[in-house]
Amino acid sequence: MEQANGEHLLDGAVYQNCEEFDPRYITAEHGEDARLGQMRGQKTAFTLAEVLITLAVIGIVAALTIGIFLPKIHSTIRARQIATAEVKFTKAMEQMALNNAIGPYYETTQEFVDELQNYLKVSKVCANDKLEECFGYDKLLLSNGEEFELAEIKSGENLGKNEDYLETVGLVTIDGTGMIVSWNKKCDILEPKVYKWGGNTNETTSCVAILMDVNLDKSPNRINKDIALFRADTPRKTEPPCGVQFTVGGTDYCFSTPFTPTPLTYAQCQQVSGINACNYNDDYWAGAYKQCQDEGKRLPTAGELTALAAYLYDKDTVEGEYDSVSGALNTTKLTNLSNIFSTSYTSNGNYLYLWAGLEYSAIFAYYRAFVSGSSICNLYNFYRDGSYVLGVCVQ
Repeated sequence: MEQANGEHLLDGAVYQNCEEFDPRYITAEHGEDARLGQMRGQKTAFTLAEVLITLAVIGIVAALTIGIFLPKIHSTIRARQIATAEVKFTKAMEQMALNNAIGPYYETTQEFVDELQNYLKVSKVCANDKLEECFGYDKLLLSNGEEFELAEIKSGENLGKNEDYLETVGLVTIDGTGMIVSWNKKCDILEPKVYKWGGNTNETTSCVAILMDVNLDKSPNRINKDIALFRADTPRKTEPPCGVQFTVGGTDYCFSTPFTPTPLTYAQCQQVSGINACNYNDDYWAGAYKQCQDEGKRLPTAGELTALAAYLYDKDTVEGEYDSVSGALNTTKLTNLSNIFSTSYTSNGNYLYLWAGLEYSAIFAYYRAFVSGSSICNLYNFYRDGSYVLGVCVQ
């Protein structure tokens, strides 16, 4: 401390100038102050190790954050894409309504799509047996993770609709959204007016069932992710209609459409599971057996064919599955059941033969014959290379 007369004061001692200052008189307190002063005058910096550690921590935090938020970002983007696709489709349908183009005017979904293209820009259209050509894949994932083949979406019934919904047609819009569309052939006529919106659509879309993919060939191709159901339900398989349907004794029977089997060679027959022995000639019975197996069905039992005989010969019941049935064959019932039955019956001299799902040996198999005066179940003496015996399948 400097007094007015130029003397310096330190710890009570007075010095005439700085040269008389003796550092031995500096206390610990003053030494600390001096060191702090020196440090304040120095520049400080992070070491390379400190910088690298900091960057590593930032990277880890960023990775964890991205892992949490990226799926949410993708979900938000897809939701917006789906909403946009639904709105665009609805606006196209609004224009159709204004032009009196919505109603029971289309016999097929293809006819509807042909008209739709006047209002919605479409880059590609695919028939329902070639949907994969529009979508870039042949299987999608249901919301539960199970695979479902596009080829199974044949009509609106496969999208949870009734039988009024027609065959499906695939299309791709100009902005890259894939759609599988089914049209309701009994659609009510919509007046040309403004319709109130609810969510992303309105009444103008009430006659369609649509599965749409805003991502197409990019994953995940999964419902409730990049695939949306618009006026539709989760895809499902439907039971094929009965080709031959009848009731005997209070029991309903459902056979597939009758078919002429494609014969198998001995080598082909040996590859079919469930067949005990194979014929060295063309094996029509094995061909019928394999066709039903490929459809997830089977050839009828002797008892089921006997029930058919009871129906065609106007019997209420038949006691034994191998029983003969006598009487007049009701040819009207035969024709009503299947034109294939009646054609085969006529062309074979009033004989109709149907394979049963039982083999007797490599040479013989079971069948039932339907003739004008009776029906006989032959247990063993009909050759498996008989080309005029028809096949039918049972679920």
